[in-house]
Order: sequence, then structure tokens, then C-alpha cells
Amino acid sequence: MAFFTLALALGSVRAQGTDWPNEYAKRVRSTENVSPLGDEAFGDKVSLFNGTVRFSHDLVALPGNSGLRVALGIFHDPHDIAQGQLNGNWDLDIPYVGAIHESKSAQQNGWVPVPANVDNGYIEFDRSMFWSGNRLTIDGGGGGDLLSIPADPKRVKPVNSINYTYATKDGWFFSELPSVQNGPGKGLIGYAPDGTKYTFNWLGDRASRRVGL
Repeated sequence: MAFFTLALALGSVRAQGTDWPNEYAKRVRSTENVSPLGDEAFGDKVSLFNGTVRFSHDLVALPGNSGLRVALGIFHDPHDIAQGQLNGNWDLDIPYVGAIHESKSAQQNGWVPVPANVDNGYIEFDRSMFWSGNRLTIDGGGGGDLLSIPADPKRVKPVNSINYTYATKDGWFFSELPSVQNGPGKGLIGYAPDGTKYTFNWLGDRASRRVGL
């Protein structure tokens, strides 16, 4: 009786599983179809934020069981003075919220929404000389600036119990985390327009040689 029950269970799993030979043949046939090249045929994408162009390429892309992409990609930004950290000035294409601060050790409390001005003992430098806001970068250069949400009841935002503190013009909303995994400061949880939730709780830094007048 136990064996019979197990056989029925295995038969049910096979019936509900994927027909891998046909699925593989379907994917192979889809790559053989000839179609016109699109606007991003060579991985190039023009940023509407600053008018620059950058190139991206997927190293690994696997079919997933949800709308969230299962992929690992790299990108190259010719206008990035600091250049990428991988071979050939390429960098990992992963979602992040970034900003330029005056130094690595300046913010002892970790990530802060708005940095303080810098006083070196002789002159005080306004934050606008190095900091241009916090910006979400995702999907090969997309994203947007994180804007504070005013306490206006007419402001359109998701109706739930989450306390949103930032939003982008593209419809992203962010709430704060009390901490990050690798140091002091707060983290962020980003909610995409399609409902996907991204957790930003790992603080990283790298040198930037960007200068401004």
C-alpha cells in the first residue's frame, strides 16, 4: 500500500512537471528565428538622466518561476571616471542606491539621507560641491533620484501600513531599515511599481575621482 501510494505521488509529480525535451527544443527554435535588431541590440542604453550611454551584457540568464529575472550581468560606462572593478573596466550590473560623499570615513553612522557640509578648519565646503542626491540604479542604468515624500494627504502612494520615506518619479517607493548587515547606519527596502521588493542592506564604498566646479 505504501509503494502504491508513492507510485501515485510520483506519477502526479511527473504529470505536473515540465516536459524538458519539448521545452529545450522550443528554446532552441526561438533562438533560430530571424528578427530585426532593436534599439539596444548591442547592449547600449542611453540614460535619460544625464544623456550618457553605457553597455550591458548578461553573463548568465536562467528561466525563473516568477517575474523576477534570474540573471548575472555586467556593464561598462565609458563616462565613469573611476571605471569598473572587473577586468576591462566592466562592473557587475546589480541594483544599488548610490551617492557621492566626501570621504569613506566621513559618515561614522553609515548611510545618511543627506550628508553634512565639510569643514576642514579653514573653509566650509557645501555638500552641493560633492553630493548630488541619492540615486537608484537598476537594469542597465535605469532608476531615478530618491525624493522625500512630503506629508501631504493628497500625495499618491500605496495604501498600506508601511511608512514610506522616499520615492522616485518612476513609481518606486522606499522605506528605511534600522540597520545594515556589515556596519552602522540604516538600510532601505525598495518597492518596484510591479510590487517586487528589493532589500538594500549591504553598505559598500569605492573611490570616485569625479570633480566639479
